[in-house]
Amino acid sequence: MNWWRFNAEYLHLSHKENFVSIIYAWMREEGVREAYIKYTPGGEERWKILSEGVNRRYQDIVREHVGH
Repeated sequence: MNWWRFNAEYLHLSHKENFVSIIYAWMREEGVREAYIKYTPGGEERWKILSEGVNRRYQDIVREHVGH
């Protein structure tokens, strides 16, 4: 796993349209959640906040571009 996968929230990449789809997909890969929680201070709570934000932003982008 790449270093910046775990630092996406610090760089605010999870809010940028160009990165949301990538982060959304990574968050569904096996082992990403567990590694994030294990190696990130406050991992469980931060994962919840990050994943909710990414899911919400991803759905917004889908609606904007697909029209659903």
